[in-house]
Amino acid sequence: MGYDHTQRGVLHRWFTVLSGALVIGGAVAGSTLKSDDGRAIALILVAVGLFLGLLGAAIAWLRVHDDGDALRIAFGPLALFRRRVPYAAMRGAKAIALGWSHGIGIHLAPGGGWTWNVRGGAAVEITLERGRLLVSSDDPNGLVAFLRQRAKLAG
Repeated sequence: MGYDHTQRGVLHRWFTVLSGALVIGGAVAGSTLKSDDGRAIALILVAVGLFLGLLGAAIAWLRVHDDGDALRIAFGPLALFRRRVPYAAMRGAKAIALGWSHGIGIHLAPGGGWTWNVRGGAAVEITLERGRLLVSSDDPNGLVAFLRQRAKLAG
């Protein structure tokens, strides 16, 4: 039995809109401001816009799937951010609700451990040998059931 689930995010849409606005703003600034300062402003706007577009492409969804002897967690479609957690390192798993303090993205979790969150709402708290990991999911019960069976975790 394997597990493969993808949760769609929402933040990447804002990055895409902002990216497009900055690139267009840079193009307009570059064509209307003919000084060296105008070109520098245009270059900065376009560079920041392209960076935000790249970041948006990297966080459109969060895929959680079975990878043989480990659970693979990866933002996508541009998989710049990913993590592999061996089942042998897991000590427990339970469904939890994420609050506003958990934020979006990858960062330290309130109370310790790491949060991998693409949307907010429900998540699975995975207790590890050393620390814990919070993984957002719109299928927390399915992921917990899979982890309990696959990693032989106590209910």
